[in-house]
Amino acid sequence: MSSRPGSDDQGHLPGLTGLRCIAAYAVYVHHFNAVASSSSSWHRLMAEGYVGVSLFFVLSGFLITYRYSASFGSATSSERLSSRLLRYFSARIARIWPVYLLLTSITLALTRSTFQGWVMNITLLKGLSDAWKFSGIPQSWSLTVEEIFYALAPLVFMVLGRSGPQSSPIKPLTHPANVRWRVIVILVASSWSIGAILPSLCRFLRVPLFENIRFVIIYTFFGRCFEFFCGMTAAFLFPSGTFRRHMTYLSLGVIALIVFLLSRLQSTLYAFGIFSPFGMLVHNLLLPPVAALFIYSLAGERTWIQSILDSRGMRLLGGASYSFYLIHYGVPMTFLRCWLPWKSGLAAFVIANLGAIGLFLGVERPAQRWLRAAFERLLPAK
Repeated sequence: MSSRPGSDDQGHLPGLTGLRCIAAYAVYVHHFNAVASSSSSWHRLMAEGYVGVSLFFVLSGFLITYRYSASFGSATSSERLSSRLLRYFSARIARIWPVYLLLTSITLALTRSTFQGWVMNITLLKGLSDAWKFSGIPQSWSLTVEEIFYALAPLVFMVLGRSGPQSSPIKPLTHPANVRWRVIVILVASSWSIGAILPSLCRFLRVPLFENIRFVIIYTFFGRCFEFFCGMTAAFLFPSGTFRRHMTYLSLGVIALIVFLLSRLQSTLYAFGIFSPFGMLVHNLLLPPVAALFIYSLAGERTWIQSILDSRGMRLLGGASYSFYLIHYGVPMTFLRCWLPWKSGLAAFVIANLGAIGLFLGVERPAQRWLRAAFERLLPAK
């Protein structure tokens, strides 16, 4: 784990790449519930698979902080800062946009989308509107949330002032105050406050975005920011190396209890637990710190769970998880399930994984290398 901070290929953290595919599979289970009876407890549990998105958000906060916070904290000149910003954003663009643009363009062309639909989806503005959030690739609303976090993260790192030596990851913490809790609390409170006033402000300005508070809480960064900040806090704590025995199992058990509780909140009024007022609180306030504890302990505590998630096969599936997430629901999966001879959900699941691996190896990785090299040429010579 002693690779260069600020690099997107910084030291490997065992288990976390494999965890990404588990999170993606949870969302797949949410979209394609294998238990037919809606009154079944198993059906209700599987319907809560959307918690995989929360794992994605917390994991993003953890990894972005682990990889980049020391780099931005140690920038001592505007020229050095601009170079690091260019490297950071080029890595984020190379990671997110090539496959997204390819699959979104295919989806919008097949569905004969309007020009407005193209603009809202290609720019990811769709994730700021309740009316547009499920257009194009339905689940890609979460990319808007991710992109806002990516844009804000360097500023947060500079505000926190977390500098560390360039030969090692984030500077270890010797006291909880070093995380600058008050700054993080202010950032979370500010994000929630902005989210609270956005619906009224947009209505006053007649801007068709952030239409209602429920949408803001469930589908936007301003409602989901706590997940990212919990991941960031776990990353700041990680170098201290305080990994108590069985912490992985304890946190995983609490996550299972939270999912069970959310499933119990389903009713004739609420299709999913998160749609109930109490479920929103449980999902957005209780789940993120527990998920952050799980990620923190999974990366540091040697367990059989870590060994499985860090196996070669799981790392490949984790690498392909972004492509899987984009193709598992929407036009590609509709085609698979309706027109191909394999009608079973298991067969579609296997084919989706094979397609995701193909996209990962044939599009994602080559595009990332090409784009990074292209952006690198824009940087001034050392």
